[in-house]
Amino acid sequence: MYSLTDRIEKFLASLGSMPIYSSFLQTAKKYGMINALSGDLAVGFSGGPDSVMLLLLLVKYRHDNGLGNHILAVHVNHSIRKGTADNDETFSREFCDVIGVEFCVRKVDVPAFAKENGLGIEEAARSVRYSVFREVITGREDVNSVFLAHNATDNVETVILNMLRGSGVKGMRGIPPVRDSFYRPMLTVEKSDILTTLDSYSIPYAIDETNSTDEYTRNYVRHNVLPNLSNINPSYATAIARLTDNMREAYSLVESLSTPILDAIRNAENFPVKHLRGLHSTVFADVMSKLAYSRLGVYPDEIQIKAIESQIAKDNFSVSLSRADFVCQRGICFFDSRDKKSSTDVIFEL
Repeated sequence: MYSLTDRIEKFLASLGSMPIYSSFLQTAKKYGMINALSGDLAVGFSGGPDSVMLLLLLVKYRHDNGLGNHILAVHVNHSIRKGTADNDETFSREFCDVIGVEFCVRKVDVPAFAKENGLGIEEAARSVRYSVFREVITGREDVNSVFLAHNATDNVETVILNMLRGSGVKGMRGIPPVRDSFYRPMLTVEKSDILTTLDSYSIPYAIDETNSTDEYTRNYVRHNVLPNLSNINPSYATAIARLTDNMREAYSLVESLSTPILDAIRNAENFPVKHLRGLHSTVFADVMSKLAYSRLGVYPDEIQIKAIESQIAKDNFSVSLSRADFVCQRGICFFDSRDKKSSTDVIFEL
């Protein structure tokens, strides 16, 4: 029986000729990840099959290119699955020890965080993970990018969920390959290929038992919707990938129109309503969404954006958002917190 070290070495020696590695490289080149890939980086490492595959791909890339740069595996223990979560942490630590990658862990009580903030478990866990990743790279001078193991199947699930929420162009872009300091080079690799490849070389990985239930919406889509999509089009993941590429191109046009407007008003406490008038509805929604998020830390929903748009021809109106009111007085717009009286001075010409 080969040791884990032997199996990993054999796997890495063969990985270069596999389609997974080619897809990984093509995605990295297509979306401008090579500089980040070649430097010191962190990788989100749950110990599951996706993160195990990504970590091995990163190690392979460094070996092939003679790079001595640092890899930091960041594991978040969500404290959701008592006992099992600790086992996953132990497995992740031991796996990183075998391949010689630095390991760090953060333990967070996600159920408590979800309750305190009125969030679902999935949403809370995602928020916690990204907060941890940002905290880790902010506190280190040698690491300024985080690689994540989202794959093509994850992208399909995200598109379907966004579609069912009635999303627009922005949501139909799916999972972004690059956003801020986060990079996802496995977005063209399907989950089934990851599992088959790891299993064929007896590479171990942690199994999250909650993935086998339909308790969460994403799991329901995974177990009940995707198999039926496969019956219609076995290459549905590739088709969805083309869709999301097209939507990214379309959204880049929207941003080219909304960015100059945001640049003119983003840092002003108040601004003339004329900046928001005469905009196409899609551009208006993008401006208001990003403007509200920059001020309030939360995105307005479609109903709130439509309510503002319906009033935008007026000089005086107010629309309630999640954490404040968007107010226009005599043609001057500002966000007015309901928690405390606004200190914003509105200046207008008589």
